[in-house]
Amino acid sequence: MSPNSTSTPIFYPPAGDTGVATAQLTATADGFHVLGANTSTFSDIGLTQSSSNPTQAAGVPINACPAYTGPALTIPTTVVDTPALPVTASEIDQVVSSPYSNLTFVTYQGAGASGVLPYYTPGTFTPGTGFSAGTLSTIQLSTGGLAPVSGIFSPDGSIFFTSTSGDNLIHLVDTTTLTDTQTIDPKLTNLTGAKVPAQFMAVKSRPTT
Repeated sequence: MSPNSTSTPIFYPPAGDTGVATAQLTATADGFHVLGANTSTFSDIGLTQSSSNPTQAAGVPINACPAYTGPALTIPTTVVDTPALPVTASEIDQVVSSPYSNLTFVTYQGAGASGVLPYYTPGTFTPGTGFSAGTLSTIQLSTGGLAPVSGIFSPDGSIFFTSTSGDNLIHLVDTTTLTDTQTIDPKLTNLTGAKVPAQFMAVKSRPTT
């Protein structure tokens, strides 16, 4: 992408403005999408390399930066889709994209939650046509889980770990079959000794031999 060389210090252009409202955002690893959610809507914002021909190539501008002076540039954006969020949420905690950019989960708070985990599968980009809309759907977690309040992918993207209120367990979602396959009890408690869900999680790679 081209910097604005007239500023001090030189800065790189932001993505263009869009009309969607989000509470949490994430960018896909391939640089093609910025994904977000608020308590009512999921948003897929596509990034393209050329404002003059936005259907030519997806992602941020590439190649060497040419000399540039003049008004600040922006990375062209396209609102691909804004479907309704298929759960009743009072707060969005995270929008979590997989390492391979093919799957995204939304974690949230909700008094009436019943163990439903929303996920989004981005559509494809076709040169000359642009982005197609993705698919927003849900996974029913095992009995006892209420709101999926936090989550993280395994390094290889094969498992999504999500912590739920209600049962205060961590559920292991198989990202190939999109099913809840196992639970782990982290045995977390608050100062009064009551069990609580994990609010933050991290994963660590380990040797396979």
